[in-house]
Amino acid sequence: MLKVVKNQTAALNALKTGQIDGTLIDQSMYKEATASGLKVVGMRGNTTRLLLTDHQGKKIRALGSLDVRRAMNMVFDKEAIAQDFYQGRADPAYQIFRPGSAASIKDLKEPYPDNVAKAKELMKKAGFEEGFTLTFPMFEGLGMEKLMPVVARQLSVLNIKVEQKLLSGPKAVEELLSGKYPAPLWPLGNYANSLQDINDYVKVDGIWNLSHQPDSTVAKLTEQLSSAQGQEAVKIQQEINRYIIDQAWFVPMAYPDGYYAHSPKISVPRSTDANVLLVRGEQGEDEAR
Repeated sequence: MLKVVKNQTAALNALKTGQIDGTLIDQSMYKEATASGLKVVGMRGNTTRLLLTDHQGKKIRALGSLDVRRAMNMVFDKEAIAQDFYQGRADPAYQIFRPGSAASIKDLKEPYPDNVAKAKELMKKAGFEEGFTLTFPMFEGLGMEKLMPVVARQLSVLNIKVEQKLLSGPKAVEELLSGKYPAPLWPLGNYANSLQDINDYVKVDGIWNLSHQPDSTVAKLTEQLSSAQGQEAVKIQQEINRYIIDQAWFVPMAYPDGYYAHSPKISVPRSTDANVLLVRGEQGEDEAR
């Protein structure tokens, strides 16, 4: 039987008192869970990111500026987010693709190092020195409400005001994917096959390319990719990755660990994982890929 508990703290308390057998928890709850005698297994399969899908500035005029999108990347210290916010249970992310996948660029250096002064210069150059407003959709239970103040604080140095819109009810996901909010903060999963990431996040009809705005370079490269094989396919996927990095389509922040805490009275068996996620053991060590 499944029980809906909207708040992660309440869910952990319910687990500790035996009301439920298991629940998802975030990094801040890991030590409390293990100290309470609970078992914890983890998995790394997400990239925390901002999706800047309105590349043409149709809904939010500022996002049509490459300088603005690059400036937004330059006010986040990804190392600090991984170490401080995620308490060391994450790695900084400089690209959206999972390390080891075909599209991932190995040993990629941070393309947009934390540089507030340079970011402000870019905002001024683009004509948006006074900033603008972004509305972030939110779901209860994802843990993003803890990261939101960090993101809002960093964007505020560029005079970007963050507003939150809580989505609920049977049409919440439909509203999220409608394109009404063209720049959400979201912890999206990564596939073992980066072609699926390209299909979902980059192609014009991708479910998470929320604004569905055509791009001639992406169209050309994905057309080439449709018939490419082997190393040629890898080369094109990495070319797509370099292009969306250069165009600042995303603000990747971290590859965090996710955790499932459960009662020691039950077992959580290993299962076949089509996406070959990095599994974390009880103490957080890597067990398999």
